[in-house]
Amino acid sequence: LIARLLLGMTAGPRVRVVALPDSGGLVERAVRLTRCEAPDVEFLPMAVESSEADCRRAAGLLRELGATMIVVVGGDGTIRSVVEGWPDATLVPLAAGTNNAISVVEEATVVGFAVAMATAESMPDEAFDDCSVLSVDTGADRPSIAVVDAVGVNTRWIGAGALWDIDDLVEAVVTNVRPTAVGIASVAAA
Repeated sequence: LIARLLLGMTAGPRVRVVALPDSGGLVERAVRLTRCEAPDVEFLPMAVESSEADCRRAAGLLRELGATMIVVVGGDGTIRSVVEGWPDATLVPLAAGTNNAISVVEEATVVGFAVAMATAESMPDEAFDDCSVLSVDTGADRPSIAVVDAVGVNTRWIGAGALWDIDDLVEAVVTNVRPTAVGIASVAAA
């Protein structure tokens, strides 16, 4: 997936690629798979803890570097962590998670080409879909960010667990509705 994304970027104008140094070496492996055909990839100067905090810190560092957009390869939780680190970033969320309720489910080579075109030229604002985020006050030190939905239930249900009994649903607020999404976002579209 990452190798195809990088190869797609070579079909457009030259772009600068800066990546999170993931502990699994996925990006390094993808670069090797492209056999030197991928754009040069720089890694952020940061230690990784293999937690969602890595994505928050990486997004903040990319903002400081003047990045024009962030390609997020992951699921809804990874996207949420990136948004927490840079709330107004232009995101290209490429589906690689469990639920993928908000991610782009497109061929990675095409996404890479689109990213190269979008970063190299001044793209009009209407070229990108504006997607809202929800700030949820949970009583913790800082609000929690929801990129897909915030759901109130009358049981001890947390996170991406399934809601099996509709009577447990108290309320739901969604950022987008699509019948093809996963979870409450698809129910809201019905």
